[in-house]
Amino acid sequence: MRYFQNNGKTYGYDTATQQNLINDAIANGWIEVTGSWPPPPSPPSPAQLAQQAMNAGVVCAFVNYPSLDATYSCNLTSQQLITSTTLYTQVNGKFPGTSGQLSWADMSGNVHVFSNTAVFGSFASNIADYVYDLNEIIINNSGILPSNQITID
Repeated sequence: MRYFQNNGKTYGYDTATQQNLINDAIANGWIEVTGSWPPPPSPPSPAQLAQQAMNAGVVCAFVNYPSLDATYSCNLTSQQLITSTTLYTQVNGKFPGTSGQLSWADMSGNVHVFSNTAVFGSFASNIADYVYDLNEIIINNSGILPSNQITID
């Protein structure tokens, strides 16, 4: 790509297909600015798109518990907390602490209360599947982004 300026406007021409326009620009005294004009930005790679999706979180809709509907974080810190809480509930058959329920903040900072360990387990499994699919794209730098909307029974 070669870039030329004329009357304050910049024009870019493909050297393979627009050589006649390049020749006209040179013949008319246009100023070549190829070395100083930045090329257009590259589109994001599949890995970059997947990382952006992970940073944006996942929209969860709970069929039987609509008070839990929200966009939840699935970044590394959230994944670690989900994993440790899931392990605790599997080992102990209850949520950590003595209240019998689990308070969980969504990405906006709103707190939602899980009162059922099975529902939390389903939430954790769905988040894990989503994150795994994104990690596959990140590792291989290819693939189609999964939907960021999860329905949990």
